Order: sequence, then structure tokens, then C-alpha cells
Amino acid sequence: MAGVKAAKDERRGDYGWWLPIASRWADCDAYGHVNNAVYYNWFDTALTTLAIERGILRAPRVIAGYRLATLEAGGGGTVR
Repeated sequence: MAGVKAAKDERRGDYGWWLPIASRWADCDAYGHVNNAVYYNWFDTALTTLAIERGILRAPRVIAGYRLATLEAGGGGTVR
């Protein structure tokens, strides 16, 4: 097709940050495919970990049995 660019050959080194996440047996269906809800949970875990590492989000604290997470006010940083 004219004007269509080929997909870039992306490698792990092309990304500035990544987080290894192990899958569990229950994360996959009978065909070995990861359920979409599990995939989005992994994505949320990665974003939360990145935000904590960059100082945008404070790590959860436990108060009276409740886990709390707070955002930093006033330009806590930019996720890149």
C-alpha cells in the first residue's frame, strides 16, 4: 500500500523504563492467553510503580487497617 510505513522493530532497549511482572497460572485462560482484565491490572501496577519511583505518588501507608495513597501537590513531576 502506497504511503503506509512499516512497523518499527521495537526492542526493550528502546524504552527508558520497564518493569518485569510475573504471570500466575490463574492469569491465563484454557488457551494460554492472558485475560484482558489481568493485562490492564499489570499496566496499572507498572504505572503505579513508576509514579512511586518518580515521587509523583507516595507509597501506600496503613492507617487503622486502611491502605492510603496520596498524590503530591504542586507539580510532583512528569512521567516520561
